[in-house]
Amino acid sequence: MTKGTKVLLMTVGTGTSDDLEKTLFIPLRKSITMGQWSRVVLLPSQETYPSAQALLRELPDIAIEIFPLQLPRQENNADAAYAHFEAVIARILSQGITPSQIVADFTRGTKAMSAALVLAASRHGVPRLRYIAGRRDNRGSVSAGTEQVLEFSTTMARGHRLLDQALLAMTKGNFAAVLDILPETNGPMAVLWPKDVRTISEFARPLAEFYGAWDRLDYRAAQSLVASLSPKTADAAWQRFAPSDDMLRLVRLLAEPEPEEITAQAPRVRRIAADLLANGERRIRDQQYEDAYLRAYRVLELIGQARLFGHGLDSAQLPKDHPAVASFDAKLKKERSSQFGIDKKSGNYMAPRELVARLLKDMGDAIGKRLLELGGKPFVKSRNRSVLIHGFEATNLASATGLREIFRSLDQLLVEDGGEEAKTLLEVSRSLDFSILP
Repeated sequence: MTKGTKVLLMTVGTGTSDDLEKTLFIPLRKSITMGQWSRVVLLPSQETYPSAQALLRELPDIAIEIFPLQLPRQENNADAAYAHFEAVIARILSQGITPSQIVADFTRGTKAMSAALVLAASRHGVPRLRYIAGRRDNRGSVSAGTEQVLEFSTTMARGHRLLDQALLAMTKGNFAAVLDILPETNGPMAVLWPKDVRTISEFARPLAEFYGAWDRLDYRAAQSLVASLSPKTADAAWQRFAPSDDMLRLVRLLAEPEPEEITAQAPRVRRIAADLLANGERRIRDQQYEDAYLRAYRVLELIGQARLFGHGLDSAQLPKDHPAVASFDAKLKKERSSQFGIDKKSGNYMAPRELVARLLKDMGDAIGKRLLELGGKPFVKSRNRSVLIHGFEATNLASATGLREIFRSLDQLLVEDGGEEAKTLLEVSRSLDFSILP
């Protein structure tokens, strides 16, 4: 018996009425004496409750507790038996006992009682089950004197249940949950898990870390994890999560440092905008509406910045003597309109989102007009009222329907700006949403 086991749970059956000693009490006593128990918990039906009481009187030196099913004939109702056994185990666990200190013996009792105890024990992570086997007589009962107490682990079933839970979490994009669910394979306890669980964990955990970093926009962290990824697994359900070459290429490009040449910033910012748009769509999926709302504003801002970079201008460092900047600055001053900010270090102008759009329009760039049109929408004007900016409650546009309409408009603008390349970027960025893949 494994050291540290303290509690034995046992269902109590009827035995045969003409020989209860051989068919019931001897097997029960044998199971009890096989181990050092601080407590033995008997789980009889109303019919077998007297037998459980008789066993308690017979073994006064053993701490025996009895928790019978509450109503007659519940021994044939698997749901009722499960609810009762589950509550008993939960009560034991609440007293400081851990699942590893419990063994559940499901030998005696009806088939419904046995199944209910197995399910209740598995639900609470009890790692070991036992039953009594031996030579069967002509009635199908184990012959007296041939009893053997056998134990088996629930680790296989529990491991597969973890794989199912992790698969669902991965599909839903809850990458952090995958890491919480799947066991680490480099620790001393890893050998306790079945080989297939370890194999899938070795494949899935690095993937979850990679996708988690990408999903939280930490591109450099994601790129640093690429080397740890395995390209293949024999499990088809998990193979679908292996990153494509296009995904790996996009992450590598997103992780590249900021280029020195201004015009080279344009494609980089467009990549970020496309990825952020897809990221915001996933926030809508997860009902994180305020987060999606802020991403929408940032995507709009990024499109303008990328367009300006394409003209060789940086919205954070606009040279005062640049012809287009000087001309637009003169108009602003004449109109007594919003003015450029000034970088105290360089003395260059700085332009916020709306001035970037107006500057582009003044330069004859068609995207400038489109940026101003979209920038006039309520989602932009009410941004500062978000609880995540300056407000005290969620925006009135922070809903799935309203946000999807906003993101469709941004999608169109992004493609209008970046053409086919933007379509490709969006397609690859959206491939991180496994919930929409076949």
